[in-house]
Amino acid sequence: MRFYSSVLSKILRSTSAIILMVFSSLPAFSMDDGSDLVKKKAPHRALQGRMTDEASSALDQLQTAPFGENTRERFFNPKGIDDFEQRAYRTVDIGYSNLSRTKQYELGIPTAPVFHPYNMGENQAEYSAPAFTLNIKLPQYLPDFVPPALHRHLVGMNEQDIDTFIIVQDMPWENTNLLFRPHYYLDPHAPFDDGDIYRESFLTQVGLFSRDPNGPLLVKLKRPGQPVDQRQLENELITESDIVVHNGKGLISNELFTRYNRGGLITAKEQPLLDNLLLLDRARKGEVLSGEEVDKVRKLGWKAEFPNVFGNPMLVSSSATLPVIGFNLHESRVVFSLTKCGGRTAVVKHILLNPEDEAVFEEVLSNSKNLHELEISLKNPENNSRLSPSGRGIPEEFDFFKVLKSSSKVGLEQLLDEKDVSNKLQNTLAYILSTYPHSPSASLSMKQQKALLQKAKMIVLSTGRNPDTGSILEAYNELFGKDRDISQKLQYVLSYMETTHRVKKILDLSPIERERLFQTAKKLVLDSGVTLDTGAIKAAYKELYGENL
Repeated sequence: MRFYSSVLSKILRSTSAIILMVFSSLPAFSMDDGSDLVKKKAPHRALQGRMTDEASSALDQLQTAPFGENTRERFFNPKGIDDFEQRAYRTVDIGYSNLSRTKQYELGIPTAPVFHPYNMGENQAEYSAPAFTLNIKLPQYLPDFVPPALHRHLVGMNEQDIDTFIIVQDMPWENTNLLFRPHYYLDPHAPFDDGDIYRESFLTQVGLFSRDPNGPLLVKLKRPGQPVDQRQLENELITESDIVVHNGKGLISNELFTRYNRGGLITAKEQPLLDNLLLLDRARKGEVLSGEEVDKVRKLGWKAEFPNVFGNPMLVSSSATLPVIGFNLHESRVVFSLTKCGGRTAVVKHILLNPEDEAVFEEVLSNSKNLHELEISLKNPENNSRLSPSGRGIPEEFDFFKVLKSSSKVGLEQLLDEKDVSNKLQNTLAYILSTYPHSPSASLSMKQQKALLQKAKMIVLSTGRNPDTGSILEAYNELFGKDRDISQKLQYVLSYMETTHRVKKILDLSPIERERLFQTAKKLVLDSGVTLDTGAIKAAYKELYGENL
């Protein structure tokens, strides 16, 4: 546990560095709460040295690992020519210890989140499908590998539990609705087809992040009864429940079902059978089912009970979820994605190439023996000059050691500075009280205001969110507002597990780690309907640390 806590400590220090850079110019203000968190989290420099050496060695092996000789073909159809021809291109998979490409669709799609339209062949410029030419799985997550806004959503996680990818793909479409598709990461072993009914659904948190402001974002499409689509806020995540991999099995040909569709009479004795048929039909159509309904579909034994059930066995990723906005298909760019689902987390650096840059990249890739040669060849002035203006910086994306040096120098050797967080929160609360004198916060006593600031500080330090009005509001709701009852009950449950059951894994947590566990459990109760009991704490611990409590 001592080793585990030290790793968490380093991640927390990385997040504090981001906060310090933003808020270091604020006037001094301190809250003396007697905390000795910094003393408890002294830097473990010897361990950090070992981690850096291990990461450096792993990246060195990745850089020099020989490329395979795999190729794929896709249909090529230049404008103005009616005849298709097949063109081969090289594909490279590096760093995987297991399945690197899914069998679904048989298009060589990596087992990582990617981008493509719902119909990959629609409105294509010249090719029938995208090319996922380079598929890399990094040996270790590095905080400075991603924008700081993405990293703060990973605070508290073991770096070894974060799957980190670099995916190079092209965008061979003239005009299309591009979608973010995490399906192939969430269900990597999905087959091309299945003779039985196949349906896997996932509740995910996802988001796109960029180094520069105003980058591409995701949209959660409205559901029946919802007034509008939900757009991803910049640097935040959205929750999507409609991520489904399924086939068409379950098309129903049954006299009872046909009679029902035609408005015929259904007897009371027939109704239970009809209810089963209607449930199967909903599953076939790809509608979102509750967990109870999914279990019922699987337990019906419908091959024997419904011999006339048939349908297309081919698996598809449904539906047209998570469209991307703010994306120019004609410009090469780098965008980062984060996918969180249960105990699984994927971070991807997506290198998306327009057709012009894809042609150069394919040529250089075909003549390179490893990633080191690829980087050098792409930086060669002759090759680099052939890239479009939006693609000129692509070669730098393969300089992994620049990332490693940056991480070891800046990210993991920073100590938490609670005073700076407290300063910002104090200024934020002062702004709220002076600008909105009739706000609920204005009625708080000095003692309550101090408690509010302390809770907001713990929320910031444990979750990595910004020390702004949102953190103050969240702390207010937890202490005095709409979330008070739930928060009090959850704190009681957590204290009960500490004092009565003496759960060692909880007792070993630092105050910030305990707060992170509490905040995660509260979010599961409020957003995902998890029951407010010890199960919520256990589920939160599993989500944070990938192991049972």
